[in-house]
Amino acid sequence: MQAEYLSRLSLDIRSLAEEVERASGVEVVVRVAPERARNLTDQSAPLACEANPNGAELLIPSPDYFPDGSVLHELLHVRRFLVEGVPRLVDCGAYEPWSPHIRTRLTRHDNSIEHLIIVPEELMRRPERGEHWERVMKRIWKELAVEGLCEVDRRQAALANWCFIQHVLPDSDVLTCAWVVLGHFGLGDSAQRFSEALIPVLSSKEMAVRVWCEHLGVPLEMAALEYINTHNGTSTEVSLV
Repeated sequence: MQAEYLSRLSLDIRSLAEEVERASGVEVVVRVAPERARNLTDQSAPLACEANPNGAELLIPSPDYFPDGSVLHELLHVRRFLVEGVPRLVDCGAYEPWSPHIRTRLTRHDNSIEHLIIVPEELMRRPERGEHWERVMKRIWKELAVEGLCEVDRRQAALANWCFIQHVLPDSDVLTCAWVVLGHFGLGDSAQRFSEALIPVLSSKEMAVRVWCEHLGVPLEMAALEYINTHNGTSTEVSLV
């Protein structure tokens, strides 16, 4: 990571960045992506990360926006893929009919699965980040309560976020609101079955992905698991079928 950004981090987050680079053998580069500035609100996360066999990037909206907690979140994502060898859920290029929409949706699914693992560690390191995730959950469940949403999108988002709030924020006041929304749309039983099936297998990404796809109705044919190896500069995709 560039020295001007590394020096702005707290000691423990700086150590994490150096550990990720040392263990992966590649650099984590900070890149300013001005288009992300539109997400600068209390409820959105304007940082992002991209990882590949040759390195990783942390995308920030402006040179002066580099908060410790958000950087920690993205570094935990990168560590999972480049150091721990955890696969990413990606689209299968041979799937018909393929579309960019499928790639976007699967990226979103993968991000949600990863959050079930990394956000608990994030909160252990930075308990104050709980306020951020509380705001995120309040916004999401407010949006899910709207009648006009696509039924499939609502069901998938509701099940995913019920699992998140049960697993990550079990003492949150949002649980009550979420359960009311689930009940209104008849999703309570499905959400609870999903949570009970997914949480016990989170230590295995491969098993978690299969449970996720089964309960959320994601066809296995459209997806694959991508394993990144930075030490030989390769990535390998394994179909879920």
